[in-house]
Amino acid sequence: MDKLTVLRRQKTGRRAVPSYGIIDAQSLKTQYASEERGIDGGKKVKGHKRHVVVDILGNLLHVKVHAANMSDTKSACIVLESVIDKYDKCPSLKAFSGDAGYRGTAVDFAAGRLGLSLPHFRKNRR
Repeated sequence: MDKLTVLRRQKTGRRAVPSYGIIDAQSLKTQYASEERGIDGGKKVKGHKRHVVVDILGNLLHVKVHAANMSDTKSACIVLESVIDKYDKCPSLKAFSGDAGYRGTAVDFAAGRLGLSLPHFRKNRR
């Protein structure tokens, strides 16, 4: 996947390594019992939550799955650190963005521990 990402980025005229990541989460209902299962109280989903980090073109950079009862702002710390560890060979990542679920702890962690910015944007509610 990493090689395909590099090729696609170069084909579109971008540098081979990403400098910006976008993070988001999705809660998934699961039917079977496991240790990694919880309830996302906000979405009323019993199961897992997956965090996906993509580059500006939508190329997959990292995926992390865990119990749904972990908040986005706290689990983002684990996810962002995993992305940085994975891309240690590519220190070009300078910032991430995410929705308002990634404020507080995640923003402080990104700035203090990783030295990166994590601005968040507000979801449009209809």
